[in-house]
Amino acid sequence: MKKLFVILSAISFMLYALVDFGKNVLETHFRVLLMLGEQGFSNDDYFVYAGKCQTVLATVGAICLVAFVVSFLKKEKK
Repeated sequence: MKKLFVILSAISFMLYALVDFGKNVLETHFRVLLMLGEQGFSNDDYFVYAGKCQTVLATVGAICLVAFVVSFLKKEKK
């Protein structure tokens, strides 16, 4: 059971990092396209919102990590 929590936590944090990387790549790409177009734009024109996805992934990762620590400590006491 401990291995499952560690694997889920690692996968969740890796997906979080990939979502963050993809968001940053897309925002940079859109910003460059807007600058090359030589038109006026505001900072919100190229914003990519991935907040809910990142929140869910971070929460799942943290819960699995805490469950692993609790199961590890529980087994050590026996």
